[in-house]
Formats: sequence, structure tokens, C-alpha cells
Amino acid sequence: MIRKYARVDAKPYTVKTIFRDVKSWASWMPTIDALRVLEEHEDRTLIETRERLMGRVTTRRLEIRFDNQGFTETQVAGRLRRWQTIWRFAEPPAGDGTVVSTQIDIDLGGVLRYLVPQRTVQRMVDTLHEEIVSRAEARARRLEARRQPTVWGVLPGQRLTIRVYETPTELEVWFGDRRFVVPAAE
Repeated sequence: MIRKYARVDAKPYTVKTIFRDVKSWASWMPTIDALRVLEEHEDRTLIETRERLMGRVTTRRLEIRFDNQGFTETQVAGRLRRWQTIWRFAEPPAGDGTVVSTQIDIDLGGVLRYLVPQRTVQRMVDTLHEEIVSRAEARARRLEARRQPTVWGVLPGQRLTIRVYETPTELEVWFGDRRFVVPAAE
């Protein structure tokens, strides 16, 4: 099991939105060249990918299961014996940005298990994780830059900025640096 942690300079909602948009992965995930959604449900998605892994092009089927903290990506068919990654997204105690944590369980299987040293797998995972987080952070910055406030105002006698952001599931209202969330009406 390989564990990785990184901090992304973006709100957890934005980071989760980027990763939850599975259909866009081929446009920014470093190893995925093509992606096809086979099944899509509220809490899980089954995809088929064409990827470059360890210098070889391979096709894999992945089941993505979503939960409140992130998602679990499990290979259900492909060249590796086992590949499961648990992605978690949380606001750090200081409340600034998002902590992205992953637990990666890889078994290369067959003869590869004996030919590829564990430190090579660790370096590959380190590089891949850094690149994924970096690309996700760049996407988050672009997404947050596009999400301009719909209301700006100053209360009489105060220098307080009120910002309101509308998302598909809520209104995010900021009074200065205090955040309030109003769920969208059903």
C-alpha cells in the first residue's frame, strides 16, 4: 500500500467537482489517452480507458465509487493483477485549500511483479500523483477564476464585502471571510 498526501490551493468543493467529472479525465489525467463511460449511476461509474502505463499502451476497465469524502477507483479488468486507489479530499485544520490523500494498492501480477522493483513502482506512483495533483490544481484555479461573484456589496458604515456563488447544489455566501452555505431548493 502506497500512501500519498498533497495540498491543493482550491476549495474542497471545487477539487471534488474536478475529480467527480470522470468524463473529462482523458483531457487532464496524465496517463489516460481515451475514456469511454460504460455505465453511469449516482454513486458509481464504470469506464474503459486506453492508458500509457509503464511505457506500454493498455486498456483497463475501472469502477469508480463515489462517497462524501471522495471516491475509490478499482480496476475490474486490465493488464495489472490489482490496482485500487482511494482518493480523499478534506479541508485542512487551517481551513485553507484542500488536502488530497490517496491510498494506492498495486499488484503488477505475473512476471512483472518479479522484474519491476518496488522502488520503481514507488517512483512511478510518486511522479504520477504529483502530476495529477498539479493538473487538478491548475484546473481548479481556472474553474474558480471563472466563478465570479454574482453580488458585491458594502453595508452602510462597514467595509464588508458580500459575495454570493451559485453552484449546482448550493448558494455559497461570504460575509468578509465568513462562509455560509444555503442548500438549493429541491
